[in-house]
Amino acid sequence: MSGVRPAKPQRHGHYWRHLSECPCLSHPVSLEVEVLCFRCGNAACPRRTFGEPIAPLAAPRQHSTQQLAAARREIGLTIGGLAGARRPARLGMRTSGDTLLRGIRRAETDAGSAPLTVIGVGD
Repeated sequence: MSGVRPAKPQRHGHYWRHLSECPCLSHPVSLEVEVLCFRCGNAACPRRTFGEPIAPLAAPRQHSTQQLAAARREIGLTIGGLAGARRPARLGMRTSGDTLLRGIRRAETDAGSAPLTVIGVGD
């Protein structure tokens, strides 16, 4: 060790993220999360500024929490597109058939399942 300390990131600013959460008592819930931004003190770093990750709560550029995304994915997998969009609306969960189908497609790519080779008549 040369005794050189890595540069400490300096606070640069902040921004707000608005996330949809699972409903409470059939009422929609919205979270406002303050994300801190930092300036990198390392001159060799390719990023000059960066925001703190809130990955356990929401993925980057996602407008809903991980919990709500999982609930939508489960509804999409069990009920389907348009029919699946009507039931959550009664529970206070704002969603559309397209959002449910996107969640199903994302779940299929995340699972890494092998493509089907033989499809039966009932499938």
